[in-house]
Amino acid sequence: MDKEGDRERLLLESNARPSLMRLLSINHKSAQKGSDGTTTSTTTGTLKSTSANDDDAPFSLEDLPTPAFVINRHAFAGNCQRVLDFCTSTSSSTTNSGATSTAYKLRPHIKTHKTLEGIHLQAHGTGKSSSHAVNGFVASTIPEVKLLVNYYTTNSTENAGSILYGIPISETKLPPLFVLQQRLDDWTTRQQNKANKDHHIPIHILIDHPQQVQMVEQFLAKQEQEQEQQSAATFSVFVKLDTGYHRAGTTCDKQGIQLVTAILQSKALRLVGFYSHCGHAYDVEDQSKLQEIANTDMNTIQQFLMDLEKHWNNNNNNNNINPQQVFDKCIISVGSTPSLFHHPTNNSSNSNEWQAFQQRHTTLQFEIHPGNYTLYDRQQLHTSACADPQHIAGRVLSRVIGHYDDDHRPQTVLLDAGATALTKETTPQGGMAAIAFVENVDVYRMSQEASMARRRHNTTASDNKSLLEELPLGSMVTLLPNHSCLAAACFDTYYVIDDPSCRFLPETAIVEEWIPVKGW
Repeated sequence: MDKEGDRERLLLESNARPSLMRLLSINHKSAQKGSDGTTTSTTTGTLKSTSANDDDAPFSLEDLPTPAFVINRHAFAGNCQRVLDFCTSTSSSTTNSGATSTAYKLRPHIKTHKTLEGIHLQAHGTGKSSSHAVNGFVASTIPEVKLLVNYYTTNSTENAGSILYGIPISETKLPPLFVLQQRLDDWTTRQQNKANKDHHIPIHILIDHPQQVQMVEQFLAKQEQEQEQQSAATFSVFVKLDTGYHRAGTTCDKQGIQLVTAILQSKALRLVGFYSHCGHAYDVEDQSKLQEIANTDMNTIQQFLMDLEKHWNNNNNNNNINPQQVFDKCIISVGSTPSLFHHPTNNSSNSNEWQAFQQRHTTLQFEIHPGNYTLYDRQQLHTSACADPQHIAGRVLSRVIGHYDDDHRPQTVLLDAGATALTKETTPQGGMAAIAFVENVDVYRMSQEASMARRRHNTTASDNKSLLEELPLGSMVTLLPNHSCLAAACFDTYYVIDDPSCRFLPETAIVEEWIPVKGW
């Protein structure tokens, strides 16, 4: 191995926190408490779990120091199953009106939980589904990509897919992604030799600016020069489109056409699809508005693809691009958790122009890429993507550490979970978190390590029971975070229960510990 390659591998390893190295070395603690009170080791996916026989190991929620992040695996798996069921229920059959319908594969985002166990549940749900509904996964950090590489290489029977690094590419991310792709390629070559079938698992990158094209070309040229031999290495690419969120993504106009054309003319890049994110759906409560956002997203992409085809057909002699080859098995990746179930499956309302386009390009593939749905939170209750508070699988466990009842703090409790456990993310319902199972109480004030909670001003007569009586000093509460992705990221360990009642009672047994990856 050349020195530069060794350096890149060291850089890659240095990006991983100890928790990641612990996971990837399969030194992972997971415990289940049997009906006789004994603790036995378990196996989660392909993880080799060890017995939690430490005298200090918590066996129920009431044993936990707080604040702590708790995941209800029952709710987590159910959330995953509902999304898998939605994807498998879509089909490419012909509707009664004669229009084709859109079949969606699933490319789940792992940024919310960042764990091997969560990845397995996203692919398999409650166990009713195979992973064939899953097209691959999305990651937002290099440690998450590495986690997915480990998932695939330790689950050789898993349905082959792909990994998308879902942040517009930057120069510093190319070396570790290149190394990880080499590792995957080495593994897939061995698998092909064993099983005599294709196991290729590409790592895709996201591009939304022409300078990124030049950046990748220069990087691969440097690799070729240092290896002193001609290389056929390329990066496969999704083009990030701005369809209304106005955060990242190229515009779906002349600028976007120029970018896609530059990618197709580059020997360093291979176009595999187009990617959009309906992030503006997070601010919407009205279901008809969510439907409008999802429809606009899809319509904008459809029009852009048709404009691309027209441009290349009109300029074919100059750019030498064959639309038929471009759109062969091209992937259209859309969605967000709030817009998840609103993306159109029936194309009867689409234009005749788009239906004709689909008839010319019958191998187009569609997928959705939600992430927050695994845990849900108060934000998703607002959008109604989360239909029931019981579906909120990730919660912050806290204890009451203060009672106050004076002119400035009437009927107020102090909790030992602050901004470092919940963050100060806002939500349209108001407050920085809510206390589960306690009526009309919000966290209204927060410091680094503590929060204050009280009843809302619009309480009714039924809510007049003293909050100090309802929440005695030392009592345990479960907090519904405003944004579970951010709250989960505050913790190095997730304590897992399996609770069909979704009550998070103090005596509920802890059945596993999940260790999320950290870093960027």
